Amino acid sequence: MRESLLTYTAKLLSENLPFLLLRKSGGAEVKIIHQESKKLYKKAHDTMSSAFFSKFLSSDNQFYIYGEVIKRFDWNFKPFKSEIATVKLSKDVRLAHEMLVSDAVSTIQNTNLEKVVLSLKHPIQAKKTPLEILGNLLDKYSQANCYFFYHPAVGSWMGATPETLLSYNSGLLKTMSLAGTKSAENDHEKPWGMKEQNEQLLVTEYIAKALQKVADSPPTIGPVKTVQAGSLLHLKTTLEVPLSYDKINQAIKELHPTPAICGLPRTAAQDYIITHENYDRSFYTGYLGIQNPQDQTADYFVNLRCMELKNNYVDLYAGGGITGMSVPQDEVDEIENKLSTMASIV
Repeated sequence: MRESLLTYTAKLLSENLPFLLLRKSGGAEVKIIHQESKKLYKKAHDTMSSAFFSKFLSSDNQFYIYGEVIKRFDWNFKPFKSEIATVKLSKDVRLAHEMLVSDAVSTIQNTNLEKVVLSLKHPIQAKKTPLEILGNLLDKYSQANCYFFYHPAVGSWMGATPETLLSYNSGLLKTMSLAGTKSAENDHEKPWGMKEQNEQLLVTEYIAKALQKVADSPPTIGPVKTVQAGSLLHLKTTLEVPLSYDKINQAIKELHPTPAICGLPRTAAQDYIITHENYDRSFYTGYLGIQNPQDQTADYFVNLRCMELKNNYVDLYAGGGITGMSVPQDEVDEIENKLSTMASIV
């Protein structure tokens, strides 16, 4: 079924038909939802399944693909042969980001800002075709939510995100708090530091309060666990609450952007990002997924560990949460690790 999926995807690309390919974490089923026309939609269909792709600043920056055709494939995994792809930022880029982090730490220590997520975009030459990258992505990130989005009017994006913004089924909304990062290879036995534990707690508290604004009861909060995404480890807490389907959009507005991709307080962090990052995040740290009004089901994923595919190169995106305890050099090292993880499939 590998070749069937890749052949079908190649056909859609050759015909310039909009599609979203999605495989959920831990599963083998790959779903492709696509249109039979190139039309660009800015709102979901009332009765038909729709895929969606939203930018970080989501106001009027959401694009939808109507599920005129839905295909399902089983992905037969092959061992991923990891290539050495160590991304090293240039001296100037590294210094600029260290200075940005230093400024953020100073701001956090002297204002009401508690946390801000700072990121950057890094272009690298693509040695693989889009279909080869897709195959590597699906093989390497079996425990991540993998996607390939294409629209001739929007572009080509691919990613493997460990973070669910929300899922909805049988009247129950589920979401997660995901924060903190360390290497699965070098730091597996090393205990989580106070900086990462505090960062994760801030995210969990924010999400719980956000859900209480739209639900009739407080959410059930699970224990903190360590989860792996590729060669990186994160702290994760699950939260769930009963909710009516017609309140999903309201819940999204309360949740997005979460502290894991923006910061706290949200407005202050978002203003800091817009003022200081000096580049357009575009769809990085936005969200994507599929919603079905007939079955009243939905899956929304935060667009992390992603790339935009260009003619002969890709733009990789990565970032990290900054608190008053952050060390600038460590933060840049973390970004290089994240970029290297994605570069290995390109």
